[in-house]
Amino acid sequence: MVSFGIVFQLVLENAPEEEKRQVFSLLRDLDLPITLSQLGVEPVPENICIITKRILDGNSGMEAEPFALTEERVYNALILADKEGKAF
Repeated sequence: MVSFGIVFQLVLENAPEEEKRQVFSLLRDLDLPITLSQLGVEPVPENICIITKRILDGNSGMEAEPFALTEERVYNALILADKEGKAF
């Protein structure tokens, strides 16, 4: 979960492409998951909603982000993180 969480955070924070490429490469080389499917989670809307709610429940540590976390922003970042992980 931690490795996909890193992928998610890079996407959420709109990290530069080179930074994402380096991190994705490292995680892949270490055989760590960079997609939801690799975590055993089917990337369907219902599951992404559940993960979104858990991120926003106040216990994820994400409240330290320097910008407001909305349900829409987190949901979309999860989808994009999974998509970018698959594309890598």
